[in-house]
Amino acid sequence: MSEHAATVPATALATGPATVLAAGRIADAVADRLGVRPVQLPGEDLPAAPTVAAMDGWSEAVTAELRARLTGPVLPARTEPDTIVIGPWETPGEPGCALCAARRQTWAAPRYERGEAVRERHAEQLAAPSPLLTADAVRLAAALIADDVRSFAGGGRPRTRSTVLTVDLHDLSVTPTGSCRTPSARSAPRA
Repeated sequence: MSEHAATVPATALATGPATVLAAGRIADAVADRLGVRPVQLPGEDLPAAPTVAAMDGWSEAVTAELRARLTGPVLPARTEPDTIVIGPWETPGEPGCALCAARRQTWAAPRYERGEAVRERHAEQLAAPSPLLTADAVRLAAALIADDVRSFAGGGRPRTRSTVLTVDLHDLSVTPTGSCRTPSARSAPRA
């Protein structure tokens, strides 16, 4: 969790363009760009404004606990050893959710299966921030995430809607990849 995180009632979160859940440097940078304070997951439902769940390490940003409290869209971001993965923008009940992106990744088996075995064996180390996560990479990720939140707030379509953006931590190149556009796909049911 961020050292700047506060535990705030969800009703107090609705004043900004988004709720930024505290989880490290990327979350802090996004909150700073949006002019909000990063917070810990409250014990009640989140406001309908977008929620940003950004992790400096390779762990699941959108957990079952978070899903149960969402009332609006969520934009997940996580850092893998040499990549930041942003998206997809997930709106409850609409195609293009994080589950679809994960499902697509499983279709890449057996490469995915090998990666899953590595993640299970080295989960603790992978959950830590990548040594390649530089200040420039954090700023770039924060800019991409904040731009999507502002786009949504202005009535536009976030670039991560049905798309995952990857930021290569070696050269900071950004690559968009479609995640799920199946009309029958739906976000995970609420608990």
